[in-house]
Amino acid sequence: MLKSFSYVMPVRVEYGVGAARGVGKELRKLQCSKPFIVTDKGVIGAGLLETITDSLAAEGFSYEVYDKIVGNPTDVIVHEGIDRYQAAHCDSFIAVGGGSSIDSAKAIGMVLKNGGHVREYDQDRENTHPAPIPMDPLITIPTTAGTGSSVTPYAVITDTERHWKMSLCDAGTGTFAKVALVDPVMTASMPGSLAAATGMDALTHAIEGILSKNANIFSDLINIKAVELIYGNLRQSVANGGNLEARGAVLLGNVIAGWGFQQVGLGAAHALSHILGGQLNVPHGVGNAMMLPYVMEYNMVARLEKYPMLAKAMGIYTDGLSTVEIADKVCAAVARLSKDIGIPRLSEIKGMDESKLSEYAELALKDGNTFNNPRIPTHADYVALYKKAW
Repeated sequence: MLKSFSYVMPVRVEYGVGAARGVGKELRKLQCSKPFIVTDKGVIGAGLLETITDSLAAEGFSYEVYDKIVGNPTDVIVHEGIDRYQAAHCDSFIAVGGGSSIDSAKAIGMVLKNGGHVREYDQDRENTHPAPIPMDPLITIPTTAGTGSSVTPYAVITDTERHWKMSLCDAGTGTFAKVALVDPVMTASMPGSLAAATGMDALTHAIEGILSKNANIFSDLINIKAVELIYGNLRQSVANGGNLEARGAVLLGNVIAGWGFQQVGLGAAHALSHILGGQLNVPHGVGNAMMLPYVMEYNMVARLEKYPMLAKAMGIYTDGLSTVEIADKVCAAVARLSKDIGIPRLSEIKGMDESKLSEYAELALKDGNTFNNPRIPTHADYVALYKKAW
């Protein structure tokens, strides 16, 4: 018998070449007057912000630009953003960038409306502050194809005191965007290394969503299409940013994976990666990519029936193979993809110390994603997974 589930996808998505140019009209529909643009200097340097500001100017909007966002954004950035938002008298958000910009906008909006310190909203640690008031309207415009944050209610922010990546989300989903403008052109200037890291992040979302202990028929239906789009196009996307067909396919796969995992959770690859990000500032997608093949191997005994589905989506020839042999081929194919697009080994990460792996494993056991993993990990399991990635 199929298990019961509930699924909600409230974010409207506008996908296609030129979708980002409609941001001014979308803001007008929301009856807002002055947006707070959350972005980073890389987006501005690539000339991508001009598409947004030109559209706003054409509709007669003034705006405030907050461009302090960095990879693995911090609590300091969030609270500075709150001060800037209030000082500028804004009433809405436009997040332009990768997951860091979009997550920062959500965190700013949540704390701005509900008060306190962002640390109090961490789902894995303190989680002492309720957030009943929805944030001001948010429009997301992704310029990378990784986190799926454009359509999820989640935000990941680094606690600078504890060197811990906090997972934020209010119970009422008041951090969902009103609309996501998903435009392949906005990803065309993304460097190949960033396309590799963010694409593997999205692939990890889709695969961990399928293997999650909470997965259901609806989430599998969504996530398997994301695997097909991302795995089938990521090499081409990394090789040539001008290939808008490949970039668009991975970008759309990223959005679909965001829909797919958001209500079933992720797993051990994310738990292990979050610690690398919090402790060593490893880019999130790189951390996921390094850990994913080994976590997939580890989870085979708990989710073996899911691997033929993955093989079919990845175009892997399986005639005459047992289910175990199929699973082995799927894990090897994911590892080969990471290698082909330049994902490093764990031992190649700056500042990485093998003697710290036991400490990192202990921290990863406390990460919320651990509890969605289909196989219950021990400290020794996590140490072994880090050592395999080493």
